[in-house]
Amino acid sequence: MFVEIEIEDRNGDTHTTTMELAVTDNSNRSVKNPDSVQVQNTIRRCLAKGLSTLTGLGIELWAGEDIKLLDYKKETHITGDDIIPGMVTGEQSRKLNEMMLHKQCPPKSKVIIQKWKDSGFKTLTETEAAILIADTKVGIDNNKAPTKTRLDKVIKTVEALNLSKENIDLRKKSLDQFMQKGFPNKKQEDWKFSDLREIVRKNFKKLNVNKVNSKLKKINLIKDFDHNYIVVVNGELKSSNFKFEDKNRVRIKNFKNDNFLKENKENSLIYLNHALSDKGYDVEVEDNYKFKKALIVYNLFTKNLKENILNSRNKIKIGENSELHTIDLVINDSKYKFMNNVYENIILENNAVYKNICIQNDKNEGYFHKFSKNKLSSRSKYSSFIFPSGSRFNKLDLEFNLEGEDSECILQSASFLNKSDHQEIKTKMNHLASSCKSYQKVKNVLGSDGKGVYQGKIYVKDVAQKTNAYQLSKALLLSDSSEFNSKPELEIYADDVKCSHGATSGSVDEDSIYYLMSRGLSRKESIKLLIDGFLNEVIDMIKSNSVKKFVKNKLQKQIHGY
Repeated sequence: MFVEIEIEDRNGDTHTTTMELAVTDNSNRSVKNPDSVQVQNTIRRCLAKGLSTLTGLGIELWAGEDIKLLDYKKETHITGDDIIPGMVTGEQSRKLNEMMLHKQCPPKSKVIIQKWKDSGFKTLTETEAAILIADTKVGIDNNKAPTKTRLDKVIKTVEALNLSKENIDLRKKSLDQFMQKGFPNKKQEDWKFSDLREIVRKNFKKLNVNKVNSKLKKINLIKDFDHNYIVVVNGELKSSNFKFEDKNRVRIKNFKNDNFLKENKENSLIYLNHALSDKGYDVEVEDNYKFKKALIVYNLFTKNLKENILNSRNKIKIGENSELHTIDLVINDSKYKFMNNVYENIILENNAVYKNICIQNDKNEGYFHKFSKNKLSSRSKYSSFIFPSGSRFNKLDLEFNLEGEDSECILQSASFLNKSDHQEIKTKMNHLASSCKSYQKVKNVLGSDGKGVYQGKIYVKDVAQKTNAYQLSKALLLSDSSEFNSKPELEIYADDVKCSHGATSGSVDEDSIYYLMSRGLSRKESIKLLIDGFLNEVIDMIKSNSVKKFVKNKLQKQIHGY
């Protein structure tokens, strides 16, 4: 008999195992043609043994008298040397056996340990090593929960870390923090609408952290639009072309071992990024230089991404009195599920101007997370237009710090979500100086099973007098199975301010549909026309006709395929 067992613990985590036992009689002899009673008894034995393996209850019955269990009244540690491949002694093997039998050892680690033992302690992947580091390198004191410890020597076995000498301690600490926290879940306020732990569990068997081949293939540049460009493949900078600019005034390089990241303790994905990232780009524009043409960032994801997690860091610094326009174009060739985890840092010096448009090119199976930290100095201006075209999961965590007087920030987004697309935009607009302005407008159209989330917070410090802040979220729901959650917030400590926020959601207006149908349009054509009008309010804010046409074509392709 072959039985699969699944249990859920008090934390909501799911554990599974499989058991295979022969059908036997009372004398423990195999039965060739078992009756229903013998079959049912065997199923019960499989269930009992499987539950014992998962929980540790009654494990002594199955372990046998020849296996000596650990005395858990004493604390036991499995050190770094204990789990370095090819260096396991008999005593260390005994410790691993005992750890497998203990009820607090996670099922996934039990499977990894057994597989590793079967290979003579020679075969252990980087991903398996990382899991083992988190789960088995613990101290166990009686029935208390495992204590988290530092990574020590074991971290060296995970080649994907690519640790540098200057920031090895910081990265070790970051990875340790992530392993303690795990993937974000709905118990955290910022993730109550996007339980990533549950999403990862349901959609990935495992996430590989090993390197993938980022071979650059020929790309199709946007035609009829003069532009500079950089090409990023799987998060890694591959090429750049600034043919319209003074190359002495612009610097670009691979961005690897910067240790500026020390903030946002709530988001464990940032700890993961800081520990594992070894790629990205760094663009710096000198003072008093304005780009003649826009810079397009072609973000390519290759076909060989299968259950990989990519971690990259990007940085853009615009000098005083300088100006830069960028277009982030996401092009995904992968038909498989993968995760992309990005940390972005943008710095605007005094009187700098930065304009950005982010476009996802077609639907994909990607799971995207980006944390963006933005600094605005005095009289600087930042504007961003976000047009995601649909991915399985997409969360943008955007933090804007208006640190200089008279700085200005504009954020607008328009998207069409359909067929189980999940998108969340979370913004934190921090007004930290006087006479600053911020404007936010987020519009979503949600088809069948589409889920959208907007969390927006405006924070006004006591010194930030004469603040002018506006925030609005609108959602159009086309199906009973679509869902939109909005959470606008104001936190104000100054008294001379002008701040407002709002959120609306609802279905398509039937009177408007009737009006259009009375003019000869079908119901489907009427709905599509109303969707176009709903989203075009944001799109029409784009000044470049070429870019505006490109964005409209992408959105209309989705709408008219609905």
